[in-house]
Amino acid sequence: MKLNPDFPYQTIGEETLQDGSDAVVGYLHYNFRDIPVGNSGFTCGIEVSLDMWMPSETPDAVKEGIAEHLTIEYYNWVGWAYEDIRSGAYVPV
Repeated sequence: MKLNPDFPYQTIGEETLQDGSDAVVGYLHYNFRDIPVGNSGFTCGIEVSLDMWMPSETPDAVKEGIAEHLTIEYYNWVGWAYEDIRSGAYVPV
């Protein structure tokens, strides 16, 4: 996988089975970047691209389950980050 030059924060990894075999069943590539507010130096949020590559033989039910999992996982993470910022537990720089 090639890094995306438009996203300064990226992570790439392997998706493995948890059955003890550690078999690689897919590859992950997550991209993150701030959304700027004009030229003010401030941001109004983040843009995220979550990509996963799996063999073409992967059943649709598996792909749909992973897509649902990622949607819920990132939705929760953004919600927790919002609450931390709102409560003052985290102060963005």
